Amino acid sequence: MDHLAKTKKGLEEINDLVLRGFHISIPPIKSILSAIEKSHDLAERDFPSATAIDNAVIEFEKSGMVENARQTKLLCYGLTSCVFRGGSIMEHGTSFQTLIEAVDALKARPAQYKRCYFGLMAGYFNYNRASYAGDGRDCWVKLRKYLRDNTLILEGLDRKPGWVTHLLANQEVLGDDPGSYYGRQMLESGHDGFDGLIHGLNIQQSSWLITDTVLGQIETATTYGDQRFKSLINMMLELLTEHQMVLEQGLAKLLIRYGQSADLSAHTVLRDFSVKEWGNPWLISNTTRWRLVDDHAREMVSGWLKLDIIREFFDLLSQDGKGDRRRFKFWARYVEQMNDMYFVLGRNAREDQRIDFKAMRDRMAGRLLDLVGSGSDDNAFVMMIDKYAIVEFGNTGNATFIFEKHKLPFQLNGAVSRDGIRRPDCRMRLTHVNSDWEMRFSFRLYSELRIREDIYAKPVSHPLEVQKRVAEADTGSHAKSLSDASHKPLSGSGDRAQEHGPASNVFSKPDDARGAGGNGQIQTGNLLFDKLHGLIEYCKERSFKIEDYRNKGGRLWVITGNASPAVNERLQALGCAYAERRSSWYYLG
Repeated sequence: MDHLAKTKKGLEEINDLVLRGFHISIPPIKSILSAIEKSHDLAERDFPSATAIDNAVIEFEKSGMVENARQTKLLCYGLTSCVFRGGSIMEHGTSFQTLIEAVDALKARPAQYKRCYFGLMAGYFNYNRASYAGDGRDCWVKLRKYLRDNTLILEGLDRKPGWVTHLLANQEVLGDDPGSYYGRQMLESGHDGFDGLIHGLNIQQSSWLITDTVLGQIETATTYGDQRFKSLINMMLELLTEHQMVLEQGLAKLLIRYGQSADLSAHTVLRDFSVKEWGNPWLISNTTRWRLVDDHAREMVSGWLKLDIIREFFDLLSQDGKGDRRRFKFWARYVEQMNDMYFVLGRNAREDQRIDFKAMRDRMAGRLLDLVGSGSDDNAFVMMIDKYAIVEFGNTGNATFIFEKHKLPFQLNGAVSRDGIRRPDCRMRLTHVNSDWEMRFSFRLYSELRIREDIYAKPVSHPLEVQKRVAEADTGSHAKSLSDASHKPLSGSGDRAQEHGPASNVFSKPDDARGAGGNGQIQTGNLLFDKLHGLIEYCKERSFKIEDYRNKGGRLWVITGNASPAVNERLQALGCAYAERRSSWYYLG
């Protein structure tokens, strides 16, 4: 006896042993199966075979006539079958109308009519609207009206199958926009009701109704207030991940709504999801992929991404591994004006295989350059702002170099030499010396290059407000000098700078004096920004100490009391308010 025969004999012996003494009666099992069918409404649905459906459709195509009630039922189930003239009955208006007339003829025979109705309903929910062809859209709309208009016949049935009960209790499913109706219901009351409807009507997960309710939930979420809307974003993104067909449309709705929020702080999950799906939003090559959102939403995500990449640059690529948070916070004030960025990586950063470094390089894709002729730990990034290219390094001890874009001494592709981005003939060179370098950088960027902080590094609620504030400031009256100051060149001596403490370094001799405007003279161009520099000039004249905590999220303080009415009036005119608890003034800008 071979091994297979031995195994077979052994299994038979085990079966005899296990089942010995048991009597199996087939009729009770059939009774149980029948009960299960009834409880799930399977017997009532009377599903015909695919072969029978296709044969009926082919015969209808040949004859153009519906022969009997059985063929009518089969054609209803085959409404969207694609064996009909290279399409489906739904997409051929004349054939569709012939079928509907045949179904109407069965209204006097309720048992057969309800089966035809169920088949038509299945075709309605399972038709692929994404690929309308021929008369498909018109017939689909007509079918919806037909189903809706004939629910009264179902109500008159003496014995209603389960699916009829579900349909009559949820007639909104045959409405013009069931996705919005059930989407709101699901978001506000849970999924149980809708899930029961889907099961009761045997609607497939591939149905347009499922994806419409996903968009309906997103639409509903966008109508909520900011806090509630933002609390639902992660859940909405999970839905879109499960339903790829409406991912782009749903993502666009979320981004546009987020852009209308009062607080546009970065939503990291939304940012990463958007960039993963559509790519880097500030690259021209990705413009088509971001076509569904407005410019504001795209710029919002661009700002989030730029901020995060700059943070990663300093966190991961600084020599000590701890990151230069001060440099990150300073350049974060200008991120909205960065119309492009490039990252110049040394050998270590290019070859590091740790997860964080790989992820960072992926996000920098399209804007990565190789730094050569330098230490393996050196890295730099190039910010394009207005007419200038600003080169900042990751490691401390390196100055910032500013070049005019149209006269760049290096190419923004391939390899870049360290000497090429540290040339002495740059437009401006700024060093990070002394504790107040941020104030000095800000002052020189504005006074000499007319580059100012993003709305003065102050958060705003909406781009319309931004535009309004900029317009009001730029068109303000400057007939009178802003602070009645003489706008003298800022060229105080180093001794004077030391005498007045850290803030007075703002007035020290510039790192270099090349280029127009190198004398540091302030030119009136923006009321709010000029007020700040008018304040700095006034403090210099009066030897008031300035403490600037804006890089840490705080305020700029003028350390003096309120004993002098003349001083008080001047400081108020320059945009300051008095704080009793510190006995000092703080700048409101």
